[in-house]
Amino acid sequence: MSFGSPPAVDYLDGISEERPFVPLVDTLAAEINQVPHEVYHRDATQSANGRQRAQRLFEHDAVVTTLDSTLLCDVLDATVEWSGESDRFVTTPASSGTELSAPADVAAAGRVPVALDVAERLVTTLEDVAVVGGIPGPVATFNQLLADARIDANREANELIREVFGDVARAYGRAGVDAFLVTELATGTQSPSAVIEADVAALEMLGNIAEFFGVPVMFVPQGFDVDVAAEIVDRCPIDGVLVDSADPASLADRFPAVRVGGGITPELLSESTDEIESTVESQFATAPTSVFPASGTEIPPTIHPSKLQAVSRGVKAAL
Repeated sequence: MSFGSPPAVDYLDGISEERPFVPLVDTLAAEINQVPHEVYHRDATQSANGRQRAQRLFEHDAVVTTLDSTLLCDVLDATVEWSGESDRFVTTPASSGTELSAPADVAAAGRVPVALDVAERLVTTLEDVAVVGGIPGPVATFNQLLADARIDANREANELIREVFGDVARAYGRAGVDAFLVTELATGTQSPSAVIEADVAALEMLGNIAEFFGVPVMFVPQGFDVDVAAEIVDRCPIDGVLVDSADPASLADRFPAVRVGGGITPELLSESTDEIESTVESQFATAPTSVFPASGTEIPPTIHPSKLQAVSRGVKAAL
């Protein structure tokens, strides 16, 4: 863990009202570091260097180790391969009756060692910037592993995914991260109640792990109905929620006990740099202190860096 407590962590812990800037930057850093995306995601040196260069360029307050949604699938012995067509890792789903298996040492399996290596490198090199351990959510993991299966009818698979989820979090904690970030993906094939119960069980466990290591937890419910996301956040020890909303202040009353990040949307980034800067400045100059500038989805690697630099300038002017 970084020496002392980074400002973003103090904010999430409710100690400070100094709002952090938290765009979800991952593969965009590969573009900045000018390396092939597959190499960037497989090589800890390239991944850590890219994240550091991106942080110097955009001056954001929290750097996430990975936003790879297949991270736990790889550990659970699924078929995970790089897709040149989609330019990301993809999982070949197994049939609904397939039994999942996990190794005895999760921290040494799949691409987890790369993520842990990135975390350790960032912890030792970044100052006053929160190093955040990124973990895919259990629902996103389940849906990629077992096609067309019901999450509420597969207790053993759920329990195994949750165990691996916890093992990765503990490994991150030992690596010294300053916070955890769970990225979840909505799906129309699962009932809202099943999604809620699966996430609550995993996030309650993560809360205990986070308390042991003394770090906050952020939750990213991508594509979730706000009622579903609000119930999950209300039932779990979560410190911040990142939403894909152009007006996160309007959602603050739905998440009264946590910090709410948002405002940095794909629609905003499609504007000119001058428009981006003025929009961000006006939005966050009037937003309550419980709302901070963030993105509720990963910043696409196709976004020109000047767009996110404009966001950064707007944030500085507003805060």
